[in-house]
Amino acid sequence: MRNAPSMHYQSKTPSGMLPSLREELTLSLGPVETEGAPTFTLHDPLRNRFFRLSWPAFQILSRWDLGSPEAVAASIARETPLSLTIDDVTGMVDFLAQAQLLRPRTPADTDRLLALAQAAQTSWFGWLLHHYLFFRLPLVHPDKPLERALPWVAWLGTKVFRTLTFMAAVLGVFLVSRQWDTFVTTLEDHLSLAGVISFGVALGLAKIAHELGHAFTAKAYRCRVPTMGVAFLVLWPVLYTDVSDAWTLPRRRQRLLVGARRAF
Repeated sequence: MRNAPSMHYQSKTPSGMLPSLREELTLSLGPVETEGAPTFTLHDPLRNRFFRLSWPAFQILSRWDLGSPEAVAASIARETPLSLTIDDVTGMVDFLAQAQLLRPRTPADTDRLLALAQAAQTSWFGWLLHHYLFFRLPLVHPDKPLERALPWVAWLGTKVFRTLTFMAAVLGVFLVSRQWDTFVTTLEDHLSLAGVISFGVALGLAKIAHELGHAFTAKAYRCRVPTMGVAFLVLWPVLYTDVSDAWTLPRRRQRLLVGARRAF
């Protein structure tokens, strides 16, 4: 077993400057906290990971180009009602280093990242032992096709379509209730191998439509949908859609609408 590598990271470069952030990181407005304070979402696109930042953390990060913890703390004290110390700024450096969001500047930094990658590697059996409860198998990268198809299916999200769908469901239940004996007899006829196969195919198509609903809802809010595939819950396969980009949506209702049409 490998020992976990040290996460210590100097808060300054030898010249006294703050370490550089990775250039591909993006920052967007997040949801408002219950106390009314804004939050912000930091996105690492290479690993598709999201980090929720508080308002003080955002104030530190937005002044990162000032170069030193002293300058950042002084600027925040001068321009905002916050009273942050140099230790708060260096604590942000530690957080960014642990999250692997800083650009390596020395061979020691590169060795530290390599040690982290090696520590995360396990044998196939060890990986299965730790991930058999849940793991994903990406099959397609649908973001561009979904974006092109969105204008053609946008009508499925309209209030008129939802109303007509609800009315059709109510009418279907009403008509079945009037011919219940016939419905039960037909249902018993489907309790055969061919009937089970037909039911499985119909269920699979419904699940695909369900996942596409998640994906198109996310695209309607301009979120990325990097992968779709099969997830295994205790080795039981189910379809999944990666809409983790919904973390960047600032409104809770938007996130709920995306989440209401997805399983994971």
